[in-house]
Amino acid sequence: MIARRIIYIALAGIIAVSTFAQIDLPPEKFDYVLFWGDKRIGYFTYTLKPVSGGWEMRSETFMAVSADGKPGKIFMLTHWELNQFLKPYKYELSVLSDEKQKRHLTVDISGQTAHIREGDSERIIDLPENTYILETMLPDGWVLFSRKLDVSRDSALYAAALVPQIGKVLPLSLFQGNLEKTAGEKTRKFAANIGGIEIEFSAKIINRMITYWSAPAQGITIRYTPQLDKEEIQAETVSVDILKDMMPQNRLPADIEVTSPILLDRITAEIELQIDENTVILLENKYQSFAGDTAGGQITGEIKTRLETFRGKSSMAYPVGPIVEPLPGTLAPSKNIQSDAAEIVSVAKKISAGCEDIWCVAKKANRFVADSIKLGTETVSAKTALLISNGAPLSHARLCCAILRASGVPARVVGGLLLDQGFWIRHHWVEAWTGEKPGWIPIDPSTGEDMNFSPAHIQLWLDEGALKPSKDNSVRVESFELKN
Repeated sequence: MIARRIIYIALAGIIAVSTFAQIDLPPEKFDYVLFWGDKRIGYFTYTLKPVSGGWEMRSETFMAVSADGKPGKIFMLTHWELNQFLKPYKYELSVLSDEKQKRHLTVDISGQTAHIREGDSERIIDLPENTYILETMLPDGWVLFSRKLDVSRDSALYAAALVPQIGKVLPLSLFQGNLEKTAGEKTRKFAANIGGIEIEFSAKIINRMITYWSAPAQGITIRYTPQLDKEEIQAETVSVDILKDMMPQNRLPADIEVTSPILLDRITAEIELQIDENTVILLENKYQSFAGDTAGGQITGEIKTRLETFRGKSSMAYPVGPIVEPLPGTLAPSKNIQSDAAEIVSVAKKISAGCEDIWCVAKKANRFVADSIKLGTETVSAKTALLISNGAPLSHARLCCAILRASGVPARVVGGLLLDQGFWIRHHWVEAWTGEKPGWIPIDPSTGEDMNFSPAHIQLWLDEGALKPSKDNSVRVESFELKN
């Protein structure tokens, strides 16, 4: 995914918001082509102009889509009323499908309160300080958001986002990436996260105009174009299935009810899962077996997973001295697992002090991350997770893996699905190499599991895998047993 290729240069802090006596900008009109993968399926265009007492912005997003094989055309029109500092006090969204209005909602903001109205319903929401109106499938709010950023600096932003279409305020985090040159002009990359949904964009240093915006989970990308022919794009027949291809799939409904997953002893399930083409499938381990087929990026068959209990028997002595990697790359640092970073090396020395076997180091690293790093939605590198004490499960796994490698212990990130509150959610954890006889032992630095690793984990991939969105993805539990 593109988000994984962004070079984070993130430091804990607050992005400097430009301060103005008043906003002094020329009127704007910019056009963009909208892609799904490499398919051109629509466009996005907006105008921003001064009006009496402030500013006005209007945008139009068009997408050629289909649902269950039926082609259609969707238009999303927005109207923003802004004060002289580009702060919105009214937002209006209309969604039209085949020229028929399907949705119409308005947001009125007064002070720290938002009134969202759609049809006969009204919702009143209290807004935290530094709340921005942003959508995860529409780029218009991001156009205004970029105007508030100091794109010349390297720092991080933690704020809140009001997402009108779902009527919720979600946590917003933003990390600045590297500087680049696009058509001879300097641009800055950004990686944002709204409630677990990743957004990427690039903005010019000179005027903070967005040149590129992407919602990777939905596969949507927009790119600036100096010329746009709306009629030509609307006449094209290329479309994308919004149900099958564009809906993010980070969780699946579970057909099993238990008070707590840690009470489980074993699970047998039939799985049918579409796996992202960049994913390395890994289904077999000490506590899990699979019988079925993995051809064509689809996993179909029966999976059995059981409670893994390990107390360190036959674990290799520590310090280990020179050791041959059981698998290539399981001791070396990488872009997101910076085991050679001074901060991580320092933590590794403290954690491993006094340990006489590898299992001791693995447990202490696992519990350090589980206790010290707050579980959030930001997918960041190991080093950044340590600096900000926050991160998604993948970030927890990266940091734990980095600490182990810095201690001389081979480790790797793995992942799949975790049973959590009625859903199978996308999840990542760590396997530590404890010696020839025990082999790879799982630990979960998000849940803190190590000596007793629950069968609520279904391992599917090595490193940073993902499910490919599909309405056919399913996990059907055939049987399960609880611990005695």
